[in-house]
Amino acid sequence: MINIFYLTGFTGSAARLFISEDEAKIYTDKRYEEQVSAETDGKVFAIDIGSGPQQELVLLADMESCRSVGFESDSLSWTEARKYLELLGDKKVIPTIGIVEGLRTVKDDAEIERIKTAATIADAALAAVKQELSNSPTEAEFARLLDQTMFTHGADALSFETICASGPNSALPHARPSGRTIQTGDLVVLDFGAVIDGYHSDMSRTFCIGDPSSESQLLLDAVAVAQDAGVVAVRPNTECAAIDAACRNKLADCGLEELFAHGTGHGVGLLIHEAPWLNSRNETKLQAGHVVTVEPGVYRPGFGGVRIEDTILVTQEGGRLLTLAPKDPVIAKRD
Repeated sequence: MINIFYLTGFTGSAARLFISEDEAKIYTDKRYEEQVSAETDGKVFAIDIGSGPQQELVLLADMESCRSVGFESDSLSWTEARKYLELLGDKKVIPTIGIVEGLRTVKDDAEIERIKTAATIADAALAAVKQELSNSPTEAEFARLLDQTMFTHGADALSFETICASGPNSALPHARPSGRTIQTGDLVVLDFGAVIDGYHSDMSRTFCIGDPSSESQLLLDAVAVAQDAGVVAVRPNTECAAIDAACRNKLADCGLEELFAHGTGHGVGLLIHEAPWLNSRNETKLQAGHVVTVEPGVYRPGFGGVRIEDTILVTQEGGRLLTLAPKDPVIAKRD
């Protein structure tokens, strides 16, 4: 449904979209009769409201006018694929991959504004509540507070379940908030984002409650340098793998590369994780209009971890940060 929303504006949970040389037609059911007309005004030429069997016959009749038919293979089950192969007979049936997703990678001004607004909400929410980390909340309590504050600042939804991971839990890249109480000396990884009109932001910050130990300071400094190198490397015509290498090389200089266990980043838009992927294998070159994250991290099992992440717009001049929350890691412990 994400691609249907992108192409038509329809936000319902059940629809099919047929696009030919002559028309764009959306098929849905009675539940969405008013909604689909309002949301797709001017974006599709025809709308079919009907039950499942009736709608299937109309869709097949439309397909019969085509010499070949392409289906989004990522969204079609094997059972559905076999059914259409049988029903369409000698028609040429083509599985397609990534056609609409490729269009979605380059954001227009309206999409960028939505992501920027979502990032601004996340920034403001963190600024409003981060000092509460010094009051010994549990991870779950602080995550709920941060979530509620994003809604208070205007978020439509959360980009994903907020991560608040402290002490040894921060060594788990995708830890879920637990009942552990955040303590003096802990590293605390926060990973969170807001959604505006379907578009996401994504940000990670790592804090230390009180003065960092020598080991914590080493990890904090190394990731800060690596993340800065990755941000600087975000430019049009730069391969995604080169940005990954920029971060990884800085961590290697500190002897910490083996603790970096995931890719450097990903695209952000209607999905929180989408193309382009910033990892060591991707030779795709960035373009102006891409929105990506840069999020190196190091994770020492049993001790803790550090991750710093920004959402970044690729422009003709380079990368522009959309998440602007300060990266000073120390949260002074209140007496």
